[in-house]
Amino acid sequence: MELFEILGQGNNFWRLLVEGFGTTLFIALSSSALAIILGFPFGFLMKSKRAVVRILCKVYLEFFRLMPQMVLLFVFYFSLSTINGVSLSAIDCSIIIFSLWGVAEMGDIVRAAISSVAIGQIEAGKSLGLTKLQLNLKIVLPETLRRVIPPSVNLITRIIKTTPIVYFIGVLDVKKVADSIINLNRFEFPNAAFYIYGFIILLFFFICFALSHFSKLLERKLA
Repeated sequence: MELFEILGQGNNFWRLLVEGFGTTLFIALSSSALAIILGFPFGFLMKSKRAVVRILCKVYLEFFRLMPQMVLLFVFYFSLSTINGVSLSAIDCSIIIFSLWGVAEMGDIVRAAISSVAIGQIEAGKSLGLTKLQLNLKIVLPETLRRVIPPSVNLITRIIKTTPIVYFIGVLDVKKVADSIINLNRFEFPNAAFYIYGFIILLFFFICFALSHFSKLLERKLA
């Protein structure tokens, strides 16, 4: 098969491609973990009774939802990351930007899940004398967890699929490694791009499919 011939041409092409994909996953999964951890409190803040807090949360959400991630990466990496002598690596900048975007999206998912909790359950908790903290921990949070699983998995897959744009700020991810392999084999294997990128598509498909399947199993267990 031509794919194996291409990857067998150079020194450790297989290893480089796997390491590049590992870097992509590391950025995506690190960002997703931070997004989920910080997104829950942000979602509760979005339901705050204080108008100022809600407005600030809404501005944050809309900013990161509407701004292209590539633009944010460029601005942060090429300017903000070097202010006051602080120099962050391209990987660090990528994780920060994707995390900030993920927190905004995850917070909105949590806010919607909280809003969907039946008011009757909350009223029943109040009638039992539960405090606001107890209501949140024993009623709102468990119900919210069940509702956020499908959209949060969708968010993680979106982050994974968007992560290859870190190539543009110099991260040695799967896209950069793939381009190097293709360029080195462009004369001997004119169709190298088709096979290399096809292989990468399969890698992304299996990762996202596995996450989706895990989400369905988790949903059934919690149900």
